[in-house]
Amino acid sequence: MGHAMATMLKIAEEETGLPAVNLPGVGSVVSFRLRGGEWRNGRNSFAALVTRTDLETGLIDIVVVMDADDFMSQKSVPRRISDDDWGWEPVDGGASAALEKLREDFEAFKVELAQVIFGQFPKVDESIYDTLQEHDNRIGLLASGSPSRRRGKAKA
Repeated sequence: MGHAMATMLKIAEEETGLPAVNLPGVGSVVSFRLRGGEWRNGRNSFAALVTRTDLETGLIDIVVVMDADDFMSQKSVPRRISDDDWGWEPVDGGASAALEKLREDFEAFKVELAQVIFGQFPKVDESIYDTLQEHDNRIGLLASGSPSRRRGKAKA
């Protein structure tokens, strides 16, 4: 089923010209619509929390919050395509969208900050703390080699 679904998603992407489904990350909030004819507490659309994503099939696992003490786990939930379908859909303007924008802004800020700090010089992957520790060890070795330094007295 997984291979067939992945194949069908690729065929649908090629036929429609639309990109593949961008799945929400684990912990993201989505809206979940029950199957046709199913209702709970007079509603058929609820908030849900993503617990797992499957990039091959485009399906997600969710925990649906129907009430304060009423939860339901759903496995292999597809994205809703039309108003008649069941499944999940992203929450526009929700906390997950704001968090994603914040992540993008932070990544852009890190790139800009690195450009300001390093300028035309290449960014070094070694930690500054490792470099400082290395210099501290060298100074310690130089200081221990001198008898006057060991006793704490400076040469005059």
